[in-house]
Amino acid sequence: MITLIRQRDELVIPANFRGNRRFQWTVELLKQHRAFLLAGEGKHNFISSRWTIVKEQLWFETVNKCAYCEATTKLVAHGDVEHYRPKSIYWWLAYCYDNYLVSCQICNEVFKRDEFPIAGIPLNIPILTTTTTDAELEDLARSTAPDPFTDADGMPMADFIFQHQLERPYLLNPYFDNPDEYYAWKVDPILKQVSMVPVDDNAVPFVLYAETLYGLNRKELKELRFFFYNLYDVYRLTLEDTGISLLTRERAEAAIESMKHNSAPFAGMIRYFDRLYRP
Repeated sequence: MITLIRQRDELVIPANFRGNRRFQWTVELLKQHRAFLLAGEGKHNFISSRWTIVKEQLWFETVNKCAYCEATTKLVAHGDVEHYRPKSIYWWLAYCYDNYLVSCQICNEVFKRDEFPIAGIPLNIPILTTTTTDAELEDLARSTAPDPFTDADGMPMADFIFQHQLERPYLLNPYFDNPDEYYAWKVDPILKQVSMVPVDDNAVPFVLYAETLYGLNRKELKELRFFFYNLYDVYRLTLEDTGISLLTRERAEAAIESMKHNSAPFAGMIRYFDRLYRP
């Protein structure tokens, strides 16, 4: 996993997720929830076509990789527009643009599903009752979720990020968290695998949940990581040979830089080893 940057531009963020349309969709969710309170039961009717339209932009931001495991995904699978905070729990964020990222089906559907363990204070839930009026509901909709482009149209983004930090999910969000502060890597040359490990004792639960709920230490990933680690190590050892030509040195350096690029599989792991071996 590597840190991702959310593009905030009217040209890439669909109008449905900002301004008046975002407000209307939030009102819709709140009205549904009020109806459930009145009936004593109910289930939100989420419309998946509303978020599937952002998939190409999310692919662009992850450079066609799963935001969780960093395996190149788009080449072989359609991937999922993933609700980082599950919509089954955080129903009011079902149409929140800043709750989306793109992931492979294995990380999302096989492992994570609707799990979302936290270490801190739960995110503020909209306070509704059976007597909440439409006017009160609309006031609530204006501040329930962030507008991805204009703070004045929703919860200020700084407040949303602060709530994320207070909630302290054990599952990292690469748009808000720095994975380098939690995840390190360990090579097993016998099994030919590279495993994710915690950078320190404080990071232990974050790695454990990444293993169980993102599947980031599944056997296939560990073996594929070793393949790329081994390539990196060949280039690194080549550079330690004082007898190589200038051209070979330049090509080895360029190869390592390409393996650290955002577009490269497991760039986070390669960057870790490069900091370790060539500080």
